[in-house]
Amino acid sequence: MKKLFLLSFILQIFFPFFGKESQFNFELKSSGNFYFSANEQNSFSGSGGILLNFGSIFLRGFVSVPKSEFSEISSAFKSKNFNSIFSDRRWSANSTLFKNTIPLTLAAGSISFSKSIGRLKNPVPAISSNPVQKSFPVSAGIGYSLPGISSTEKPPAFFCSLDFFKKNIPVLVQAAFRNEDRAAFFSSKTKIHFSKKVFLQSHITFSSTILENNSAYLKKNNCDFTSQRCNSFFWENFFISPFFKFNFYSCFQQNPYGINVFYFNSKVRLSAQNFILDASFFAIPTTKISPKAVPLISSDSSIIKTVEQASLNPQLVFLTNGGNLLRFGVTATETWKIAGTSEVSSINTAKIAAGFIFEKPNFSFKSNFTGGNLLISGNPPSKSSIPNKFYEILFGISKTSPAFSENFTVKGRQYPSQTENDSVKQEFSLDSSISVGKKRSIKLSGSLTSVLSNGTKDSSTYSLSAVWKIKKKHFSSSIKITFKQKN
Repeated sequence: MKKLFLLSFILQIFFPFFGKESQFNFELKSSGNFYFSANEQNSFSGSGGILLNFGSIFLRGFVSVPKSEFSEISSAFKSKNFNSIFSDRRWSANSTLFKNTIPLTLAAGSISFSKSIGRLKNPVPAISSNPVQKSFPVSAGIGYSLPGISSTEKPPAFFCSLDFFKKNIPVLVQAAFRNEDRAAFFSSKTKIHFSKKVFLQSHITFSSTILENNSAYLKKNNCDFTSQRCNSFFWENFFISPFFKFNFYSCFQQNPYGINVFYFNSKVRLSAQNFILDASFFAIPTTKISPKAVPLISSDSSIIKTVEQASLNPQLVFLTNGGNLLRFGVTATETWKIAGTSEVSSINTAKIAAGFIFEKPNFSFKSNFTGGNLLISGNPPSKSSIPNKFYEILFGISKTSPAFSENFTVKGRQYPSQTENDSVKQEFSLDSSISVGKKRSIKLSGSLTSVLSNGTKDSSTYSLSAVWKIKKKHFSSSIKITFKQKN
């Protein structure tokens, strides 16, 4: 892989048709975290790395220092045993060739995959606590991200894509390979425009991974299996227009229990003047022929216990001539899932949220109230499998100006007692940040989290961080330092 990118770099230098003339840029990133505690030894963790840009060639490498006590780090430096304190080494190289004809994108290294690959790992839609969400999902296929300052070490992988859209052929072909677990992914995309704002987009993704039996939960429920390769066929479609949006994905997946599992999800958005309605439904219809404790084992060997999930999110939007916007929303989600460990049963839970957001130029204010893990029906087989019900309220303010921008959020959450002997747990958190300068080159952030049990403080955590960014013609840098105190 490294030879491939070296070759593409040489070709770019000697053959101008591979892209524009190379422009060199060097970026340095570093991050350090200092942890202080009254009950534990003080410790440190950090990451650092470089990013090189040669026009169409991008190289990056990072290394981390895991959370270690100050004495351990000091001993390693005194003995010059630097390898003992560094871990999570990750690197990557990527390039896009033939940009003006048929763009060919290549990437290799510690790559993370997302979009359809992420949904194959966990197909259950995330339950949003934001009742005034604006976005609607329109991304699928093989998404990839290169390692960054806060990423963790990933197995070596290779990604490539070929885009024919500039040749008026509505096809994008993608492929990815992960060496360590011998996983392979292939995807194709087509997009048809009916008008400027109306289009149909379709993705077909094929996955071939090895499922591992590494769960004690499976053994407790007599669901052991031998490691084996299983394939998945994932199909995702979008129809987008100003008044109607539709997203549907479905998957046929081989199962280590000798059956093919099928699941699907559909999401719709209807818009009419000041009214917006989002509705979604996820289901695994093959649950009845799967082992009761295991509705689905996903492509990364995770156990998916959610069988069905339905959600409604109506919103009202009011826009004034001065550019002010007021948005109200309510979201309600019902989930049917498997609960328990050695003994399992089906339960229904709900999550309800209501809130609003007011926006004007350079200012916004939002408020949400959420009730989560509300048990509707079913009998959890043990105390530990009872959903941890909570109520949460949130307020947030953000403001921007040419000289600075600031954000302030306060959140409170209460976990009521599940039985007469349980305590009432409460969590309070406060987060604030301010960015200074026209280029926002300095950012200061602070947070406070406090946990109470029956009104008495159980623990508290304080955090303060500073980020300094430098940007020149061929050089840029960012330095972040964070101090955390736990009591």
